[in-house]
Amino acid sequence: MRTFIAVLLAADLRPALHHLLEECRRCDPHSKWVPVENLHFTLAFLGELSLPQLEQVKERCLETAARQTVFTIRFGQTGSFPPQGRPRVVWLGLERGGAEMAEAYRLLAAELASAGMPLEERPFVPHLTLGRARTGKTIAAWTQLQKLQLQESKPMPVTGLAVMRSQLQTAGPVYSLLQHCPFAPSSGL
Repeated sequence: MRTFIAVLLAADLRPALHHLLEECRRCDPHSKWVPVENLHFTLAFLGELSLPQLEQVKERCLETAARQTVFTIRFGQTGSFPPQGRPRVVWLGLERGGAEMAEAYRLLAAELASAGMPLEERPFVPHLTLGRARTGKTIAAWTQLQKLQLQESKPMPVTGLAVMRSQLQTAGPVYSLLQHCPFAPSSGL
């Protein structure tokens, strides 16, 4: 089963994100923009897992979440990967909660590595992937894209991790929740 671990978004953020994605489409209609219902923060893409591996991932994810407390994020600026040259991925970053998201990733990576499932070696950058470039026209559009911001950036509590299934279909991936792994309550929320 094709699996990843994510932080899901609160439903009340979708209208503002939908508006941002519409602005992105106007700037660059040639790129492939993520449907708003598929937006999430990926902490780990695990690929195809057997059922025993999936059970182990769920257990490790629950253990990780139990050691993390609820925290709050707020969206920031748009950016791209790579940061210079022809962008391939356009994303929305965080102005608040990035350190806590990185700590959740660090704890998760350690748990999965101890189970024999090491994650990618590249540094973790918390972000929402908004779209992927399809043509060279994105370079010209990037000047406009980098100026875009979320109209209303509400704070969002991050209450846990989600073990997700990704089913590839011709219209795009379909994601389904396999398990929610709640964080410990925070005294500040």
